[in-house]
Amino acid sequence: MKRRNQSQLLDYLDEQREWRTREISFLRGMLENNTLLNPEQCQVICRAFVPMVYAHWEGYIKLAAQAFVDFVANQKHPLQELSPAFQALYFSIKNDKKLKESKRLALENIISELKNTSNEKIKIPTKNIISAYSNLNSTVLAKICLTIGITKENFNHTFTEDDLYFIDEKLVKSRNDIAHGRKNEITIEYTKELSENILRMTYIFKETIEDLVERKGYLSSEFR
Repeated sequence: MKRRNQSQLLDYLDEQREWRTREISFLRGMLENNTLLNPEQCQVICRAFVPMVYAHWEGYIKLAAQAFVDFVANQKHPLQELSPAFQALYFSIKNDKKLKESKRLALENIISELKNTSNEKIKIPTKNIISAYSNLNSTVLAKICLTIGITKENFNHTFTEDDLYFIDEKLVKSRNDIAHGRKNEITIEYTKELSENILRMTYIFKETIEDLVERKGYLSSEFR
């Protein structure tokens, strides 16, 4: 279901994070109260924990971003009212084939349409805008943030260098190693680090989108 108003979007962001938090907390509880597990059984659960936590990381970020894009598209604002990020999104989708054929002609079309339709309400085609991105490493996260209007400056303020290192060198790396059949040893302490960081960063991302919604950050500054 498309989130057509602010309340629906904010409820969706909360609901998506809540059930993921419950699953992560349930597995964490199994590992922390593991008196009935032998070391081999504990290691199996620790290894299974990594791809599941990664799935919740990728799933939440992509679904939340897609829901926000759908929300903005459903407002059907005139092109001139949208922020540069959403104007760019609109034209990049509409002129995709033309961009491949000729950048010059595509640019002419964009300039012409901006002049002729800036006051008309538009519909941004949003299907698979976010899901098309690959594994959610720090580079892909930055691209998603830029797509939905989180500036590079705000991105660097929201996610620290330590966060980006954690995403690439711990979360994504260990997930890929396990997914490709490598026998990595995963400790209970490591699963705790994974879950705490994922829950923290998904919360930060949720709050960032909520802030964009509240202050109408998807609109050009003069139309907020």
